[in-house]
Amino acid sequence: MTSRKYIIPVVYILSFFILLAVYLVGDLLDIPYKSITGDPAYATKSNPFTGVISNIGILLWATTAAVCLFTGLTLRYVKQSSNDSSFLISSGLITLMLLLDDLFMLHDYAFTKYLNIKQVVTYAFYFAIVALYGLRFWKTIKKNSYVLLAMAFAFFGTSVFCDLFFAERNIEYFWEDSLKFLGIISWSLYFLKRSSKAMKMRLVKAN
Repeated sequence: MTSRKYIIPVVYILSFFILLAVYLVGDLLDIPYKSITGDPAYATKSNPFTGVISNIGILLWATTAAVCLFTGLTLRYVKQSSNDSSFLISSGLITLMLLLDDLFMLHDYAFTKYLNIKQVVTYAFYFAIVALYGLRFWKTIKKNSYVLLAMAFAFFGTSVFCDLFFAERNIEYFWEDSLKFLGIISWSLYFLKRSSKAMKMRLVKAN
């Protein structure tokens, strides 16, 4: 109980540092604060449906990350199925990594523009992280149906292929982003089902 009373102050402290970071970034990069703090469509005078598929994808990433982390930490707190808890916590962290990349356009803009890191290097880094994750939890993954997870990787892989090897024209953007969106949906469905199953098993054992 002692540690719980610090949660709310910690949240506000982190929020303060986020706002401070945004202020500094806006100042250093000369970005108008109206653009950096407000709604992108409003700030750019764009159609409110600008980026609608990307925005829905962000919501799915965030939902999946939150559910995985909540379920994994809950299982760890009640000392139930340590392997499942580690799997879900790791899955939540990887989902969070992909969320941040998608939300802040890291691999396709921020890293290339500000850090001079090519897209292929970032893709290779993400691939290595996911490969290590897969090797670590392969036994856990294969205990249940992983068709949705396999579909997610197939969609993501095809989307990356389109991104790297096809010209950036209107229809190519549509196919690349559509494939990524289907990958996010498959990823979310898989981990939401796994989290639900893990919680149900916990409740059954509790009763």
